[in-house]
Parts: sequence; C-alpha cells; structure tokens
Amino acid sequence: MNNNKSIKHPYLSLNEQLKHLEVDKGLIITDKTFARIAIQTFSYYSLINGYKDLFIDTNNSEGERFIPGTTFEMLYQSHWMDLTLNNIILKYSLIVEKKLKSILGNHVARCHSIYESRYLDKKSYSSSTSLRPKFYKLTQDIESVADDSSVKHYKESEGNVPPWIYAKALSFGATINWYNLLRKPHKIMVISDFLSLINIKLNDDEKLDFFKRSLKQIHQFRNSSAHGNRLFMFKLKQEHKHIIKHLEKLKFKEYFLDENNLVVGNDNLFSVLFSILLLINDSYVLSNFLTELYGYLLEYSQIGYNFVGKNVYDLLGIDENFFFKLARFYDKKFNVDLSNSFDMEAIKIAY
Repeated sequence: MNNNKSIKHPYLSLNEQLKHLEVDKGLIITDKTFARIAIQTFSYYSLINGYKDLFIDTNNSEGERFIPGTTFEMLYQSHWMDLTLNNIILKYSLIVEKKLKSILGNHVARCHSIYESRYLDKKSYSSSTSLRPKFYKLTQDIESVADDSSVKHYKESEGNVPPWIYAKALSFGATINWYNLLRKPHKIMVISDFLSLINIKLNDDEKLDFFKRSLKQIHQFRNSSAHGNRLFMFKLKQEHKHIIKHLEKLKFKEYFLDENNLVVGNDNLFSVLFSILLLINDSYVLSNFLTELYGYLLEYSQIGYNFVGKNVYDLLGIDENFFFKLARFYDKKFNVDLSNSFDMEAIKIAY
C-alpha cells in the first residue's frame, strides 16, 4: 500500500517543474521554451540535480535555494561543459585501455603460451588464495566474449584463441583483473613497458602500487563516465589517489604543488589527467590530448562564462595552472618544448 505522505518527489509536468524551480528554488528562467526542450533532451535529473550543488546558496536558512542571479542557462552550460570535457578525456582513456590489452596479451603469450589450455591454467598465475575468485571471474569474462567476431574467427579457423585476441575483446575492468592475476615478475614487465620513458626510482613493491593507482584512477573515471556521473568536482577514492612518497621519489611532486608548496590534485581530476599522460608513450597522441584540453580551456575560460562568481576551474575543482603543469610534464617526458606553443595567458581567467 502506497503512502502518499512519504513521496518526496511526485510527478511534475514540464511546466510544473519550471514553476517549482522559479518559485521554490529561486532559479531565473527567461526562456521557458528553451528550458522545456533542454529538460526533454537531457532530463531534469541530469541538468538540475546533477549540478545544483554548485550553485546552491549555502547562506540561505529558508530551504534549498539557488544563489541569487543563478540562471537555467548556467546549469545547462555547466552540463554541456562537463559533457564536452568528459568526452575528451574518455577518448584518451581508451588509448590507455588499448595499450594495457596489447601489452598484457603480448606478455601472457610470451611468458606462458599462445594456447588456451596453458595460458588459462590457474597454475600459470599467482598462487595467492585471495586471487582465486579473480581467476574464476576471468574465466567467466572470457566465456562472456565468445560471440566477439575475432574470438569466433579464431575458434572456427584454428580451434584456439590466442591471449591477445581475448584481451582485445574483454572490458577494461576485466583486463585489469587479468593483469592483477599475474605473478609479480610478470607485472613488473608490464609496468616497465608502460613506464619505459620514465626514470623509475621505486622498488618493485612501490612500482606495483604506483602503477595500480594510476591505472585505477583512469578506470574509476571510466566507471563514473559510463554511469552518467558528472566530471565537475570529481574525487578519487582514497585507495586510488597518488601518495606523496611515490611522487617525491619519481620527482613528480612538483606537478602537484600549489603556490604554497602544498600537495594538491593527487585526489581529483588533475591526477587522472596526469596518469593518462604518464601511461601513454605516444607523443603524437599526447600532443593531441593537450591541444584538445587547451582548446576547451581557451573557450570556457573567457569572460562570457561567469557562473555567479564561479569559473571553469572552480567548477572543475582543480588548480587554474593545471594545464601548464601537464604541458611541463609532457616537455620533460619527451625532452621537447611543446608548452611554449600554448599561450598560457589566454587561458587564465579574465575577470
């Protein structure tokens, strides 16, 4: 039996939703036709609930109301800015995924065999009892991609599917699980391929932890993106953020320091961006990544994008100098001077 008194979110028509936003929440809506179309396109939940906390007046004691001057267009534009940046980062996170699959498939074939009966034998992997459920999960994941076109081709033509074909067909999460099952020396080999351009001043256990955190940061972003969660004010789980000890040993700490020499950004979106630059060794790919990020900031750091005192960096929840730090890291990694090709002054907030 339904109790109407317990229903906090009753059905409202589009017009009723707009009236609720104006009267009860204090949102300015000047073009109701545009607002109705926007809500139909992206949904009330995505546009309003997804971004309202960025614009709620925390000094108001009379219920949840927007900061005076907040418009519907600000919420809409925040959503679009978020979606645009999400798509840029998603594209390059896919490169990390492809690289992991390529390197993993190669090492499994080289260290174990190209034959399923051998490289899918649990004796080939870590003997840790805590990993047994992960091995069972791997076999389930491999069975689930039986209908993949490449898998079917090898099954039908050769009666065997080599590891690089299964790796290509698996999800990012399943591939990470496969990597986690490797024995320690084999994991170190994978890490060495990923970080071949970096002077890794870490012992093996530290390498394993640093690489795991870098990889899981990108995976957490991917999971969040897949579930339609916003990117603004993105926070990493405690177990995924980079720890200062590793950053210091690798001489990466300088990229995470603010003007007061305090470590910032190792638990937010900046760290995800840094991990992407860290794990990809193709300079062409990364120069395009930086160019797309710069184009995004060039557009949205302009004076026309003022959200009741907030700017794009406020909405992202990261340091205004984050792009400069990424560009400097690129220069150091590839021993070039790409950062000078960007006008850093142009992406500073003009108001």
